Formats: sequence, C-alpha cells, structure tokens
Amino acid sequence: MSSYGQLLRAFQQHHSDPLSKSGASFLNRFVKALPFIAGLTLCHLLPAQADEQRYISIRNTDTVWTPGNICVYQFRLDNGGSGTGFGQLNVSLRLKDKAGKTLAQGVMEVAPFGESDATRSQDAFLEYECVESVSAVVILKVTELHAGHQTDLPLSIFDPQYYQPLSVSVALN
Repeated sequence: MSSYGQLLRAFQQHHSDPLSKSGASFLNRFVKALPFIAGLTLCHLLPAQADEQRYISIRNTDTVWTPGNICVYQFRLDNGGSGTGFGQLNVSLRLKDKAGKTLAQGVMEVAPFGESDATRSQDAFLEYECVESVSAVVILKVTELHAGHQTDLPLSIFDPQYYQPLSVSVALN
C-alpha cells in the first residue's frame, strides 16, 4: 500500500465521527494539490535566484567636458561573459563630493548587452551639467526593460570597480 493510502487509512481510523469523510476528502484534495503548490513556489523563487546570480561589473572610465558646460560621465558595464544578458537598463546615479554631499542626480540608459562573449560589455553615458568636485558615484536603483516589462533589479548584482587610467608619457630622443 502506498504511503498516501496508509496516511488516508490512518486518518480515517483516527476520525470516526461524521466529519471523517469530509476530512478525508480535504486531505485527498490537499495531497493532490501539493505538486501544484510546489511548482508555483518554485516558479516564484527561480527568477529571484536568477537575479542574484546575474552580475555586472561597473567602472567610471572617463569624464569629458562638452560645450554648453555639459559633462559626460562614461561607464563600462561588463557581465563577465556569463551569457546571462541584460535588457535595456535604467540606472539611477547620484554624484557626490568628498564630504558625501549630493551634487547631482540622473538616470543613465544602458543598451541591452551580455547575451554572448562578443557583447559582454557595454559603454553607457550620463550627461549632466558640469558640477565641481565630483568624487564619487552612487548607484541608487536599476530597472530592466525586458519583453515589455520593467523590473527592479537588486543592487547586489553590481560589482563597482575603481578604475585608474595609466599615465602616458612621450619618449625623449
């Protein structure tokens, strides 16, 4: 006899009142629904786990002044070649000075990237009116547009990298 049958028989023997049939019926429906409940739970947990496994290394690679007192902050985003790509991202950024004071805030749009090794990285730009003394960038929020749906991603997917350019010199003859 299956363990389900044993469980049902024990339940019926234990409950000899008139409700035992309805109790057995409830138990029968509950046991039949368990695979559905487990599947539904798994479907809700897998996307959350998938977001936690996704990865973006981000670094500020350049800042360029353009006419009209506009500064362009250039960033390189890289998913490490994992093959787990990203749809279009909107990354909310805050520019701060050394004292931690907010100087500016904006949203950087990032084109889809990372579906293959060839597209594992993407350059993105934040354009903003130039402000003095910017010393840090803080990521506040990131949303992904995928298949027409906008989803907030956990900030834990980001791995900020400090980038320091190489010094360049000219050889003397």
